[in-house]
Amino acid sequence: MKKLYPFVIAVSLVLGGTAIPTLAADNTLKVSNPPAEFIIGEPGKPDPELTVIVIVTGPVRANINLEFVDYVFDDQGYKTRLPANTTPHSLAKVFQVEPFDNAYKPSASGSEFTIKLKPKQKKIDQIFYGGIKVTMDSGSSSNANQRGTGSANSSGAIASQVNVTPYGFVGDIKNGKIAGAQLARVNFTSTNRTSIIDSIIPDLPGLVNAGPIEAKVAYENKGELPVFTSASWEFSSEDKVLASKRSSKTILLGGRSATRSVITQSKIEGSQETINVLPEFGPVTIKTTLQSELGGTMFEPVVVESSIFVIQWKEPTFFVALAITFGWYYRRRRVAPKTSKQRPPSLLVLAIKAMRKAVIRRLALRKSKEVA
Repeated sequence: MKKLYPFVIAVSLVLGGTAIPTLAADNTLKVSNPPAEFIIGEPGKPDPELTVIVIVTGPVRANINLEFVDYVFDDQGYKTRLPANTTPHSLAKVFQVEPFDNAYKPSASGSEFTIKLKPKQKKIDQIFYGGIKVTMDSGSSSNANQRGTGSANSSGAIASQVNVTPYGFVGDIKNGKIAGAQLARVNFTSTNRTSIIDSIIPDLPGLVNAGPIEAKVAYENKGELPVFTSASWEFSSEDKVLASKRSSKTILLGGRSATRSVITQSKIEGSQETINVLPEFGPVTIKTTLQSELGGTMFEPVVVESSIFVIQWKEPTFFVALAITFGWYYRRRRVAPKTSKQRPPSLLVLAIKAMRKAVIRRLALRKSKEVA
C-alpha cells in the first residue's frame, strides 16, 4: 500500500455563507458545501459522483471554472497550498471534471451551475485530499470545450477541502495506525449569567445553577491516520428523555485533539426565541456518545453517562454567606470594648514596667547604704 498521509483537514464553505467579490466587485460567487468524506468503492454505488453547486449573480458576463489545489501539512498541522498534481495525494489524480456549460449570462435572478466530479478509478488504496477552487473570469476568451478548467486571469477562493477515502480502508489496517477517537473529558457549565454573582462564584462539579447549560466533550485521536468523528448528547430526567443534541461530523487528525459542545436550548416552533429544555430543579442524566468512522467502517462508540443536579444555588449561597459575614463583624465590634482590657500587655509596656522596677530597686539599695 502506498504511503498514507495523515494530515487531513475538512474546511467547508456553506452555501450562501461567503460571497467572493470578483470582476471589479460586480459579480458575486457562492459555492455549496460538499460532504466531508467522499468514499470510493462503496457497495451499491458503482458510479459515485461529487456535485458542486455554484450560484452567480451580477451584471457582468463571466466564465465559471473549477480547479484543484494540493495541500501539504507540517508537523503542527499548518498547510501550504500547491498547484494541482504536485503531490501523490492530489485530487487531480482521483477526480475528473465533467464538461459543463460554464458561461454566465447576466440576469436579475442570477444563474446556478451544477459541476460534477467523477472518480477516475473504481478502486483506490490510499487517501486523497486537497482543495477545490471555483473561479470566474471575464468571459472574453472563448471556451470551446466548456470544461471550466480555469483561466490565468480568473479570480476566486478555496471553496472546500475534499477528503477521498477507499471503502473498507480501516479493515486493511492491521498495524494500529488507525484508532477511533478516545474521550478525554466531559464537563457541564451553566450559561445563565444573569448577575455578577454568577461570575464570582465558580461552578461546582455535579452542581449546576438553574438555566441553560453548555455540555462539552474533549476527545483525541491516538492513531496515526485521521478519522471522522461526531458527538451526541441525550438529556433525561426521571427516566424521561428531554432532548437530544448532535454535533456535525468533522475530521480529526492523528495525534490531535478536539472539543465539541452544545447548549441545552431549542427554538420555539414558529418563533426566533429559544427555551431551556432542562428543569429548574432536580437531577439530570446526560449520556455523551462519541462516534468515529472512516471509509464506511464504524468504530465502537464511546459512551459515558454523567449526573448533575440543577438548582438555583449561587444567589442564595451568596446572600447567606454575606449575612453570616455581617453578623460575625457586628458581634466582634460589640464585644471588642469588654475584651480589650483582658488583652495581654505589649512588649513595650512590659519593658517600661521592668525599667521602672529596676530604678526603684536601685534607689532603695542606695538609700539603705547611706543609712548604714
